[in-house]
Amino acid sequence: MREYKQHISELAALEGFDPAAFAADSEHSQQLCDLVLSLALSFNDFHDLLVCHDIFNGAWPADEKTPTPELGEFNGITQHLFRVHLATLHEVLNLIADNAKALKEPSFEKVVAKMSADSREAWNKIVAAASGTGSDTTALTRFLLFARNKVAFHYDRKEIASGFRRAFVETANREPYVSRGETLARTRFYFADAAAQDYMRRKAEELGAPNSIVDALEFITSVTFALHQLVFTFIVARGCAWRAPRPAG
Repeated sequence: MREYKQHISELAALEGFDPAAFAADSEHSQQLCDLVLSLALSFNDFHDLLVCHDIFNGAWPADEKTPTPELGEFNGITQHLFRVHLATLHEVLNLIADNAKALKEPSFEKVVAKMSADSREAWNKIVAAASGTGSDTTALTRFLLFARNKVAFHYDRKEIASGFRRAFVETANREPYVSRGETLARTRFYFADAAAQDYMRRKAEELGAPNSIVDALEFITSVTFALHQLVFTFIVARGCAWRAPRPAG
């Protein structure tokens, strides 16, 4: 099983750089610098969620069919992490859409041109989905559209209720479960997870988006890698070479 300390041991050594990388000059607007800085934070958020998925998947239940608290807890947490992933992607798309002007700056276009072919393709699909101009029907584009347009499912009262009815009322061989504990740690409403899962599945089907979390995470990883390449390339393009960390104090 992958553990947190294993993840820490795999992180690269600390390096510093000139903070002027995110200060405006004659070729880079402050809006552009602020946008890339925000995209760096979104990379970290995706990074954290992918790490959680990776570590948590090391505890995959041996029995995936028999209803048990272990299986319900695993499915519920997995679905929650995925919903947070979608919500994060939704916010990134909004960020890009709100800063379309900065994306057209020649200095930024040069940065994108220096990215690897795969990461550049993923980035261009992100921008197209954010602006609503995407015309292709690849799985990644459909998934991005799903995140942009359908992410409000989390606390949509009517849709959650509809998911509950489809999961338990319209399906005779299923019943809602709970762990009715006297403490927070001992309690879970599994029926609510199932309702949200049904809603997510139906919305994904509308756009032909991935119906598997595993498949969807592959696309999220490609999006995250595009951000990884973009931020590094931007800092280097600003002429801010990497350097050893300054001594503390």
